[in-house]
Amino acid sequence: MNRLIKTVPEGILKAYRFVAEMEGLSEFVGGREPGVFKGFARVFERVARSLEGDVETLRSGVEPTLELQGMSK
Repeated sequence: MNRLIKTVPEGILKAYRFVAEMEGLSEFVGGREPGVFKGFARVFERVARSLEGDVETLRSGVEPTLELQGMSK
């Protein structure tokens, strides 16, 4: 969890790029697993939208994690 808390913020600004990458992976793996990557793509879409002004979407995902770590304000 600590690693995620440190590395996720670095990836937030790149979220828009991860959408296409996750969709590409979902096509590549085939079988039953593509849904996982499609789900990640939707998450990255929401994060990218949060950077365009929907800050509540991002905050609603981050606050519970911080609370679990005892780091919430």
